[in-house]
Amino acid sequence: MIKVNYEEKGITLIALVITIIILLILAGVTLTTALGQHGLFQRARTTVEKYKESKVDESEKLAELDKFIDNKEKGKIKVKKTLKNLEGIEVQATNSTFYVALFSDNGRTDKVSDVLKMVFSDASSVEVEFTNLEFGNYYVSEVNEKGIPMDNGTDEEGGVFAAVFPDGNDVEITEEKNEGLVEFENVFSEWPTDVDKESIKGKIRVKKTLKTVNGDEMITNGLKFYVALFSDKERKSRVGEVLTLDFINSSSAEAEFVDLGAGTYYVSEVTNDGTPVAEGATVSNGMFTVVFPNGSEVEINKDKTEVLVEFENKFNGGGIVE
Repeated sequence: MIKVNYEEKGITLIALVITIIILLILAGVTLTTALGQHGLFQRARTTVEKYKESKVDESEKLAELDKFIDNKEKGKIKVKKTLKNLEGIEVQATNSTFYVALFSDNGRTDKVSDVLKMVFSDASSVEVEFTNLEFGNYYVSEVNEKGIPMDNGTDEEGGVFAAVFPDGNDVEITEEKNEGLVEFENVFSEWPTDVDKESIKGKIRVKKTLKTVNGDEMITNGLKFYVALFSDKERKSRVGEVLTLDFINSSSAEAEFVDLGAGTYYVSEVTNDGTPVAEGATVSNGMFTVVFPNGSEVEINKDKTEVLVEFENKFNGGGIVE
């Protein structure tokens, strides 16, 4: 009898199951690595987005750099305008608008800029700036709203003015000097109605001289007298502080009242507490008589913002003067 031996070959069911499980685990790890929140695909997507953002940021920086370089190659002119009266004193406008422009020729026929507004709001001076100017010569001019040059005129509030350029109205813009400044003035011969009286900054200088009985100047040392301003002839309403007149080895002394608005003022000798001393009365224990040869009344207005008032104390011959 012949026996046949069969050798078992292949894998068992258990081994197959184990193999499948291992493959599934490996597949899960691979999918997680590729598709998970921090997987390869997500990382690749994040990298692409960051690259796009960096390109945009780079483009913006390059645009800013180009703009900076372009502006550096351009010029600018600053124009400053000041309002003054005939005496050269600055005055304020409460609400006035003027206009200025640039021209390429001294005859001001070729306007090469926009018309810029110069708005005065409780101010005596205003600045504007022309930018992005090509290299070359420019002429600044006062103009009307339509850009027509004007050397004088009437503002919208009725003030009559003349445009004055003390240092000229021309400026050259070059690569070496790409910034310029032009200052000019509007000198008013007739006051604009919107200029507040209080915007006038007037001053009154008071000079007092001591004189002998014979009318000669008398030098003294250590004496103090006092002076004040009043808004009424009766000297009942004092304006400002009492100022001291110190005589130090001198026959005269001065004091100055400043920042005065338009109006009529009366200068008066006073005591140290501000009590008025009438003209013809005596001071310093009766040694001196107060005399205003040219009167004590003075007016501050648009045409007269600085005034000098001189008066005397005449020695009566009594007392002791050091």
